[in-house]
Amino acid sequence: LWNHPRMALLGKAAHIPVRIGDRSNPTLKWLYTHTLDQDWGNITCHQRDFNYSLLSALHIDLPRPAAFLPVDPNAKSTVSRYFKDAFGKSKRPVLLIFVATGGTNYPIPYPVITAFLDLVRPKFNVVLCGKDDGTYSSVSGDGILNLVNQTSLPELLAAISLADFYIGPDTGPTH
Repeated sequence: LWNHPRMALLGKAAHIPVRIGDRSNPTLKWLYTHTLDQDWGNITCHQRDFNYSLLSALHIDLPRPAAFLPVDPNAKSTVSRYFKDAFGKSKRPVLLIFVATGGTNYPIPYPVITAFLDLVRPKFNVVLCGKDDGTYSSVSGDGILNLVNQTSLPELLAAISLADFYIGPDTGPTH
C-alpha cells in the first residue's frame, strides 16, 4: 500500500489479509501485516523498484524488466521535424523539460524553470513539454522549442526519446 494514512487505513478497514507497506512511518506501520524499508529519499531509485521491493515481504523475487516504451514512428518523424525546424544544424545537446504534473503532484515552479533556462540556453537546446494553463505560452527564444500544450502522448514519448537529457517533476513521464 502507498505510505499514506488514508490508503493504510482503507486496507485495514477492508480486512485485506496481507497488507505490505513501508515501515519508516511509525504511525502507519501497525496498519500493515508486512513491513519493509523503502528509502524514499533516494532519488536514483525508480518507482518500479520501490514497487518490486514490496514483493520481498512475501519472499518473491521476480526479475526486473528493463524499462522500455515503444516510440511511434510517425510521432518520431513529426517531432524530429519540430526539432530540426527549431534547432537547425545545432550540435548543442537537447534538454527536455517537462513543466507540469497534470495536477497529481507539485510541478517545478515557473520562476525556477525560467531562471534555469537563462543558465542552460548557452549550452543546450531546450524543449518544453507538458500541459499547463497558459503560463508557458510566451516562453520562447533562440534555442527553445516550446511544445507546452502541443503534444500528444506519442509525441511526448518521441520527444523524450530524441532528447539527450530530461528534467521533470514527480509525474508519469518522469518515471
